[in-house]
Amino acid sequence: MSSKITSDVVDALQHYRLKAYYQLRGEQGTQSAYEKLLIEQRGVVYSWRSTRG
Repeated sequence: MSSKITSDVVDALQHYRLKAYYQLRGEQGTQSAYEKLLIEQRGVVYSWRSTRG
């Protein structure tokens, strides 16, 4: 079985090991409210860091 390791899989592996396993197998699930909140917060931090230079 050959799978492509993407940045989404690496990110999932850092935070949710089981999610990374499912992504490598090509399975898709729904995002929980908690996961959506974490992704939104990370986006705010990354954009804040990039504007500070």
